[in-house]
Amino acid sequence: MLTKHDLKDIGQIVQDQLQHELEPIKQDLKSKASKQDIATIKKELKNKSTKQNIAYLKSAINQLVEYLEPKTISLDKRVTCIETHLDLPPLSP
Repeated sequence: MLTKHDLKDIGQIVQDQLQHELEPIKQDLKSKASKQDIATIKKELKNKSTKQNIAYLKSAINQLVEYLEPKTISLDKRVTCIETHLDLPPLSP
């Protein structure tokens, strides 16, 4: 049966091997990424489509909040009622 120490050693060996095998890939990526590539990516991020995506995400978040907030309030009331009924201290202040 493996002990905690054995598992820790195995984890360290796996991590070391993974780092060793990823190093050439990291170096390759660093050599391929140029300032021009980074500038192109920055321009793409400033596109209108990105702004539209952000607006869509904000809208989706607002819809989720509108949906979940009443349910959260209802659940909070139920928990408070159960705590009172069972004479338990409040879970949250």
